[in-house]
Amino acid sequence: MHTPTPRTVVQLGNLQGSKYVQNNPTFLEIVNTWQRKIGNVDSALSTWKEVQQKWNALQSIFVGSADIRVQLPEDSKRFDGIHADFQDLMKEATNTLNAVDACNLEGRIDRLEAMMEGLEKCEKALSDYLETKRLAFPRFYFVAPADLLDILSKGSNPQLIVKHLPKCFDNIQTLEFKMNDDGTPTKDAIAMFSSEGEKVPFHAPFTCEGPVETWLFNLTIHSHECIKQW
Repeated sequence: MHTPTPRTVVQLGNLQGSKYVQNNPTFLEIVNTWQRKIGNVDSALSTWKEVQQKWNALQSIFVGSADIRVQLPEDSKRFDGIHADFQDLMKEATNTLNAVDACNLEGRIDRLEAMMEGLEKCEKALSDYLETKRLAFPRFYFVAPADLLDILSKGSNPQLIVKHLPKCFDNIQTLEFKMNDDGTPTKDAIAMFSSEGEKVPFHAPFTCEGPVETWLFNLTIHSHECIKQW
């Protein structure tokens, strides 16, 4: 897509101030029209870029996380609409390679601003959702938002969560899980390992099941009890 250069903007400004343009209504209207068009290019492209950044950050969360879709159904539905609209917009963008024409299409800026408003609502809902999880398990306050989202989206699969344990606990590097007859791990943890490789067997199996913030909280208590008995 070909975008107007700053030189073009400066030239239009100089033309508008010219006495020859000011004294000729036809020329003045042409210059004013082009200034509006260039202004729309700047507005549309800046909003377009922000929409793309927010969409890119949220799509893996609202599209790829079943847990979050269940917890935030209205916002997931809202994002689905924006997701489809943004994909259509990007496909349509290839039909008009001139930036001035593309950014001045009827309804283009309004469409982008509507997407931005919807994405900001999704971001706010997601932020509030994460806060409820942090309140339930305060150790999440020490976990980066991206890591916390990864934990919440994979909370039903403890084998995918263990890599985040060092971010939540002082020195639990990983867990050992009881194996099924076919060699696949169950959700029952039977020991924990420190970062130095020290193994502490659990006095009783610990089941990593339910809301991830709940079983991580219970794991804290369970690990304390195991240390006392070890």
